[in-house]
Amino acid sequence: MHKIKFLTGFFIFLSYFSSKAADPKKQFNVQWNEPSVTVFEDESTLKSLHFKNSIPDENFNPQFFISEALPSGTRSINVTLKNVITEVIADKSYIKHSETISNEFKISATVAYKKKQPYSSILILSIRKNSSGQFERLKSFELDMTTSSGTLNRTASRVYAPNSVLANGEWYKFGVTQDGVCKIDYTFLKNMGIDVDSIDPRQIQIYGNGGGMLAFLNSTPRIDDLRENAIFVQGESDSKFDSTDYILFYGTSQTKWSYNDSLAYYKRQINYYADTTYYFLTYGQATGKRIPTRSSVSGANTFSTSFDDYAYHEIEGVNFLKSGREWFGESMDNLNNSFTFNINSPNIIGTDTVFMRSAFAGRSANSTNNKFSVYINNSLIGDTNYPMVGTTAQDNYASLVGFNRTFFSSNPVFKVTVSMYSSDPSAQGWLNYIELIYRRGLTLSNTTGQLIFRDSKSIGSSNITEFTISNAGGTTKSVWDVSDPANVIEQQFSLSGSNLTFSTPTPSLKTFVLFDNTMFSTPRAVGIIENQNLHALPPTTYLIVTNPLFLNVANELADFHRQRENMSVTVVTTQQVFNEFSSGAQDVSAIRDFSKMFYDRATSASELPKYLLLFGDASYDNKYRVAANSNFVTSYQSAGSINQTQTYISDDFFALLDDSEGEWYNNEIVDMSVGRIPVATVAEANQHLNKIKNYVNGGSPVMNNWRNIVSFVGDDQDYNIHFRQSDTLANRVRTNYPNFNVEKIYFDAYQQDATPGGQRYPEVKKAINERVQRGTLLMTYIGHGGELGWAHERVLENDDINSWTNTNKLAAFLTATCEFTRVDDPDRVSAGEYVFLNPSGGSICMFTTSRLAYSSSNFNLCTRFFNHIFERVNGEYQTTGDIFEKTKSDMYVDPYVRNFLYLGDPAIKLAYPEFSVKTKTINGIPLGMNTDTLKALSKITITGEVQDNSGAKMSSFNGIIYPTVYDKMASYSTLGNDINDPKSPSTPQPFTLQKNVIYSGKSSVVNGDFTYSFYVPKDIAYQYGNGKLSYYAQNGQIDANGCDTLVTIGGVNPNATVDNEGPVIRLYMNDENFVRGGMTNKDPILYAVISDTSGVNTVGTGIGHDMSAELDNKTDRRYILNDYYENDLNSYQKGKLNYQFKSLSSGLHTLTLKAWDVYNNSSEAATEFIVSESATLALDHVLNYPNPFTTHTTFMFEHNRPFVPMDVQIQVFTVSGKLIKTLSDKITRTGFRSDDIEWDGLDDFGDKIGKGVYVYKLRIRTNDGDYADKFEKLVILR
Repeated sequence: MHKIKFLTGFFIFLSYFSSKAADPKKQFNVQWNEPSVTVFEDESTLKSLHFKNSIPDENFNPQFFISEALPSGTRSINVTLKNVITEVIADKSYIKHSETISNEFKISATVAYKKKQPYSSILILSIRKNSSGQFERLKSFELDMTTSSGTLNRTASRVYAPNSVLANGEWYKFGVTQDGVCKIDYTFLKNMGIDVDSIDPRQIQIYGNGGGMLAFLNSTPRIDDLRENAIFVQGESDSKFDSTDYILFYGTSQTKWSYNDSLAYYKRQINYYADTTYYFLTYGQATGKRIPTRSSVSGANTFSTSFDDYAYHEIEGVNFLKSGREWFGESMDNLNNSFTFNINSPNIIGTDTVFMRSAFAGRSANSTNNKFSVYINNSLIGDTNYPMVGTTAQDNYASLVGFNRTFFSSNPVFKVTVSMYSSDPSAQGWLNYIELIYRRGLTLSNTTGQLIFRDSKSIGSSNITEFTISNAGGTTKSVWDVSDPANVIEQQFSLSGSNLTFSTPTPSLKTFVLFDNTMFSTPRAVGIIENQNLHALPPTTYLIVTNPLFLNVANELADFHRQRENMSVTVVTTQQVFNEFSSGAQDVSAIRDFSKMFYDRATSASELPKYLLLFGDASYDNKYRVAANSNFVTSYQSAGSINQTQTYISDDFFALLDDSEGEWYNNEIVDMSVGRIPVATVAEANQHLNKIKNYVNGGSPVMNNWRNIVSFVGDDQDYNIHFRQSDTLANRVRTNYPNFNVEKIYFDAYQQDATPGGQRYPEVKKAINERVQRGTLLMTYIGHGGELGWAHERVLENDDINSWTNTNKLAAFLTATCEFTRVDDPDRVSAGEYVFLNPSGGSICMFTTSRLAYSSSNFNLCTRFFNHIFERVNGEYQTTGDIFEKTKSDMYVDPYVRNFLYLGDPAIKLAYPEFSVKTKTINGIPLGMNTDTLKALSKITITGEVQDNSGAKMSSFNGIIYPTVYDKMASYSTLGNDINDPKSPSTPQPFTLQKNVIYSGKSSVVNGDFTYSFYVPKDIAYQYGNGKLSYYAQNGQIDANGCDTLVTIGGVNPNATVDNEGPVIRLYMNDENFVRGGMTNKDPILYAVISDTSGVNTVGTGIGHDMSAELDNKTDRRYILNDYYENDLNSYQKGKLNYQFKSLSSGLHTLTLKAWDVYNNSSEAATEFIVSESATLALDHVLNYPNPFTTHTTFMFEHNRPFVPMDVQIQVFTVSGKLIKTLSDKITRTGFRSDDIEWDGLDDFGDKIGKGVYVYKLRIRTNDGDYADKFEKLVILR
């Protein structure tokens, strides 16, 4: 993560996103912070100027941002600054690329659109150079803005067909990979499953939009649905498709060459998403479109015997950073510094120039003496130097260079040699591409049978060009005009000897193909496709685009929302979208265009689509070049791939739906929320669906007071920036949303340990894991991070994540760090993905980073996030998708937050308690009327009620309330563990936290009313101050929360009763069936029943008065357990303690538990247990009691698989081995001991067994086939 470290200073409000109408004149006062230092992951630094909410430009200089709603119809704005006041910048080293700073404040003022409404988008670079050559920064100014209105021109291509052509009939899909005339014959059709003998060939139709990637820009015209192509069908006149009949059509590749007439320039564009162009064949629906014939015209005034040809060499083999759309080809170094390849150029015109365009990538960290050279046919065509690159995270990975040259050649083969030279022995180089554009004679090759040609020299508004092609004699020839591949025209010609001639008007560039009817390419069959009709879909709220593999799961999710919220949900597969919106080929813009169809058709705000879910994992490789690719639903990758700070994946692209959007300049605002469920298997998809259902449906297992907890985790170092940012957000939540209880886990507040592997925070790791296990509504992390976890100190790693079992307490995660959740690397499952995919817990959703990020931008986004996450709209909490959309809309001009992804279902809400809880009385006195002070050792009785959101008591509410009484806010300090770090120190910093629990209970709610009582512990802080009564209530279907923060706590009760007895402790492992010395697995649960007439102390402020456990009599294995004790229902005198150990070693362990009552009387209990590795099913302590017996005995045993279903079989044998009785049972135990299989001493026939000694075998077997058995003896007395 790129950290912004604020050395000193303070913030003011500067930039904002507002929905208010624009004021043409506004005064702004700018107060700057002290300069900041950005620290990159590799510990390189970047100094820069900064103010609150400033938006960094491409050089990381600060920009002032304003965005306001504009009057409907506004199409442009003009902005000027007046009454400008500046101040000189003392240290210009903080200005990046100062040579680019002009003498005026650079202003960008455009109109942006959000949900079809215009907004101003104003960016002001807040630095300029004055006439004296000094740099100044903006201090205050007046903004003068004028607007212009007009009619927005709707793009003609955005007229949508009411139905897709694929809705009816039988359709067969096939693909081509190169330009040319393709042949489909009888055998091809039959192999695709067509009953060829029964079809009328006159009704054969081929549809397809040809090759080429869809434009990113929405306003660029595009073909809606599929268009019919003109084709030739041999032998169709007899209404039968005979074995010698065939179809000819012109297919195009995905690589497109375009010609700019004014620049006389050919440009090539590859398709980033597909290499195959797809077409669709149908029959029996209508008469097919056929190729018409055009006669040759007379009056030629231009003559062509040669044409423009082009060729290229490009291999997409390497993506340096596994990010972005740039891929590179052959690699070179100083040992292998050149390679050669050939490009055929038959009939090249040696007197015309050849134009070469080349591009390379070079990486040298130690030298500027670096060069690429290109030789063709052993002659040097040109070379170019490439500069040295740095090795920090902010530097380009490689230098991109290239050059253009012209030369002459008459050789029919271009022998191309690319070489690299560098004085740096570690230098590397890569070829991006080489393009050659040259003139060829119009001569038909005998080996290819087809000649595709175009001639830029023929272009002229009144030109009629005569084309003459030589070597065209012999077999029958055809000429097609394929300038519009869907509307091919057969051009008539004359043949004189072997010269073929035709004339036609050429006002623009025309493309033709001459072929000899003997050599054709054959398409690749895909097969029949099901009918589909996405164009006929009605308005919908929620769009789910899923990989076909996950269709059933996606439909189940859709049904869940339809039934639960009566939401309109549409589920489509990626292939269905591609078929109707990109002619069957994968294309990122097709998914966006599909969403835009609903957006454009909406006639009101209620018809606009709100949510888009991409159901499937992503990959930086959208074309399956890497092994085990994870490209299930294609992703938008940035244009660049060489700078870690500027390359990204972003799903926001799919929500850029206004006509002016798509190229993704800084004035584009998301118009809907986009989520992704990054699963790669059906099992993972089902697991997450189950998590959604369990989380949303609620019920007693998932409804508990963890829903009141909001957790903040802050990294250390870096001038305390992560701590300060975390604490700022935490205090906002505490102040503005007091119903929620804030937990702060700040690294620097814990002891740091030095280990051989580096600095570690074991207690931070423990605190994070325990908080996830115990549940939190939201966990926010700010700090360093990466694909393997959080922070240099490894406070969260994959092993931690995969050990989580918080199925009923799923957290939402906000991670303001670097690439913690890189979802698009097929070679690695990132730590964030493990959090999301954990089948036994982890997260319900994640607002998370997928690439390197800047601390300042991350914090700005977090600030906006917390503006919305607890915000109610029309009395209702918002969905996670709404929150993320609003957050992204607030930050739309900052490109450094594009890599923030939302993982999860955007239509769910967090598990907010919906209703309210209010305190009514304390010790019989109404709250607020001289309420009793909560004094140490005093008995307190509190009453209250559950209310709806209007403040009325919910008399029908019957359930359970969980009151938690907190002592006063306490002051703490970080430790300054890294105060001596020379690059990014941290110093001790104060913070406050209200964490000491006086009482935590569980009481009944009857008809909306509740009462609870408790004794205030002796260990409170005696000074008087405001405590907090925190509530969570649930009835299994709905829940509520609330708090009171004006209750006074302090002092001591002078009339306290006398209590000198400590608590009564009954100590077990897992459950009450445990016996001392029993067996457990490596993750046993400490289970204790604790009672005391005055109540159990869990405050934790008295020295040594914590509820604690020691393992194996080692003080360094002491566990503080205050937070794991819970009182029984309607009792402050008795409760249960549950704490799960992790990864204990095999063998005998001793355990001692110490507890205190509220009078500070203590008691201890001890036990011992044997850990048996759970990898192997173990069986121990097999016995029956009583033994000997007469008419009744009970079999008992221990095993090491609690919570696992098992089959139990007991076989009783005589001493000679005869089986006389079999007992069977199915068990699932919470503990390790079973003692409820009984036997009456009768055999399998119901007869009494004679007295004597018998042998029995007890076997346990799990569902996965593991088993264990043991033999014992029993004695029967008669």
